[in-house]
Amino acid sequence: FGLDELQMARTQDPLEAQLLDMILGTFAVGEVTALALLRHALDAVPESGFRAVLDAIIRDEALHGWIGPALLGYLRAENPPWLRWPGDAAIVARARGHIAAMAARDVIEPDEARAFEDPDLAAALMALGIPPSGPFRAAYLRALAEDVPKGLARAGLDLGPRA
Repeated sequence: FGLDELQMARTQDPLEAQLLDMILGTFAVGEVTALALLRHALDAVPESGFRAVLDAIIRDEALHGWIGPALLGYLRAENPPWLRWPGDAAIVARARGHIAAMAARDVIEPDEARAFEDPDLAAALMALGIPPSGPFRAAYLRALAEDVPKGLARAGLDLGPRA
């Protein structure tokens, strides 16, 4: 991803709204999706030193994937004075916006997808811990459609039939 896609630009919105967007976009959507992608990669690639690195990263990422839904659940239940809960409907609308924005991203470079068409190059990429592009994109979209709503449900939020 480009640097601009990985940074949250400050806006004129109230600081509380920007903080909620960071919690939603970075943790409740982004980190939950990243955790799902790491799990996918771990299942898809063969044993190697790179796979062992993925295995170590996933242990740290599991905490990241837990933080967003847990923090949202706390904010929803406690409504602390430092960050007032704007209501479930407002959070659900913001979450849907973050999910839609991530779903619109092109997570696979065309040259990477073409590389997997060459069996030798595909095997080399897999040995480096890089799973095939098509199933990776499918796992990404599945995480947005299934894992993120499940995480938000743990916080008491229902995105409805499709986010």
